[in-house]
Amino acid sequence: MLLIGQSLDLSHPALLASIRGEEEGPLLDRVRQQVEAGADAIDLNAGLRAEVTDLEWCARVIRRAYPELPLFIDTATPLLIGEVLDACARMRVPQPLVANSLPVGDRGLFDADSTVALRVASRVGAGIVLSPRVADQRASSAVAQSQRIAIAAWFGVEAARTAGIRAPIYLDALAFPPLTDSVRCRRSLAVLRSARRMPDVTPLTAVGNVGYGAPAALASSLRAVYAAAATGAGALALILPVEDAATVRAVRLAEGVLEPETAADRWLVDVAAAASAGERPRSSPYVHAEAARLLFD
Repeated sequence: MLLIGQSLDLSHPALLASIRGEEEGPLLDRVRQQVEAGADAIDLNAGLRAEVTDLEWCARVIRRAYPELPLFIDTATPLLIGEVLDACARMRVPQPLVANSLPVGDRGLFDADSTVALRVASRVGAGIVLSPRVADQRASSAVAQSQRIAIAAWFGVEAARTAGIRAPIYLDALAFPPLTDSVRCRRSLAVLRSARRMPDVTPLTAVGNVGYGAPAALASSLRAVYAAAATGAGALALILPVEDAATVRAVRLAEGVLEPETAADRWLVDVAAAASAGERPRSSPYVHAEAARLLFD
């Protein structure tokens, strides 16, 4: 399992100010904290404020300190991703870099902006995250959405390889917060199960998304339960706040890396097995009762 730390968001004014002042300490402190908490990769999130030069400088500084750490370049637009990858190549920032993300539509079609970013990723040797969110918007039901997403992803991988992408390709299963869209949240598990049958793609989901809008304790429980389910359903990469020890523990329990010690631990293992089979898990312990209701009822 590739754990991708999500907590490097350049929207934070203090962090962005230190970056623009070329102070390496605050940036590297945040990266180090995530790596020590278990991150195998870092999501470098531009937020709404960061510019190409900010992201390129961050990538260059992190790469010097962590020569082999995958960096996911996460921006709101494919064109900005392409510009950042191009700037990194000019400044000789080594791979692995990953474009997060490029939207793909029906039958693997990329729009003009994503096509530009795809060409840059191919030229510099970067990986990509495919986001079938366009196909998601055009389906009328959860089942139809799941099927359309799987088809779009299948063709998208083929199109990306044809375009010259040789680095890893990740498929975003499109997780949503269950407080506002429980159907799409559960559907992401079906997408992960479908992706297990796809060659040459790494199923990915953003665990952090499921906690949005929830109070802190419930958000942590939602992330832990969803992380266990996503692992069982076939995810091989998770974007998550690695500093949330309960969520990371849930992943390790679902993987079989840790032995369950409590009833709650054993239930999380059951959640993973049920998600793998496309079934509902048995009744939850009190500590995860509300999360289970939101995620599975």
